[in-house]
Amino acid sequence: MIIHHGPLETELLGKKFFLAHGDDLGEKDKKYQLIKKFFHNRYAQWAFAKIHPDFSVGLAHSWSKNNRLSKGIEGVGFLGEDKEDQIIFAREVLTKRHIDYFVFGHRHLALEFQLSPISKLFVLSDWFGDISYGVFDGNDFYLKKFNN
Repeated sequence: MIIHHGPLETELLGKKFFLAHGDDLGEKDKKYQLIKKFFHNRYAQWAFAKIHPDFSVGLAHSWSKNNRLSKGIEGVGFLGEDKEDQIIFAREVLTKRHIDYFVFGHRHLALEFQLSPISKLFVLSDWFGDISYGVFDGNDFYLKKFNN
C-alpha cells in the first residue's frame, strides 16, 4: 500500500483523477492545523498506541463524533453546493485545469455530484455507518454501497 499524505493527481486509462482525504482544502482552519500536526506526530502516535484498544478506539470515535457535532456535520447530510468545501474547492481547480473525477472522503457522507458536463465529484462515506466505496471500471467511476 502506498500512503499519500496530501492530494494526488493521477491519470488512469485516459481519465484524470484528483484524490484526497478531503479535509484541509481551500481556506485553512488554524485550530484544525494544530490538531492535525499533533495527530501526525510520531511521538503522539507512539503514546496513543500504548493505550489499550478498548479505551483508545472508543476515545477516538467519541472525539471524532463530538468534533463533527460541534461543526454541525453529523446527521445534517448535504449542506448545498455553495456550502460544501469540497465542491467549492473542486470548482476552483476546474478553473485552472481539467479533472474527470474528484474523489474525497472526510465528510462521512456518500455523495456523487456533477460539477460540469465532463467532471464529477465523489465523496466516499465511512466504514462505520453508510459504507460506500468507489469503483473505476476503466471508463466510468461510480459509488457502490457495501451491504452487510
